[in-house]
Amino acid sequence: MDQSVIESEPSLALFADHHGLAVYEQLAQQLKQGIVMTNRLYLEIGFDQGETVQTLFQTIFPDAQIRIRQDMAGHDRMVRVIFNPGNGE
Repeated sequence: MDQSVIESEPSLALFADHHGLAVYEQLAQQLKQGIVMTNRLYLEIGFDQGETVQTLFQTIFPDAQIRIRQDMAGHDRMVRVIFNPGNGE
């Protein structure tokens, strides 16, 4: 990992447990429990986490609309979750 990334990003974001997925797992559980509430969620992800993060949220929120977006190099970089896709959003 480039030193500039290590110096500018929170260590929790770079070195999370469960292969970097612990933060996403915790957030998904907080959303499920109503601790955190939103209709839309945008997550920055590691280049190899797209399918795993998508599956995590789709399993917990089967009615959500989940889309993976790529960066300019074509790597998975963001996941968008819309929790109420039938609300005209």
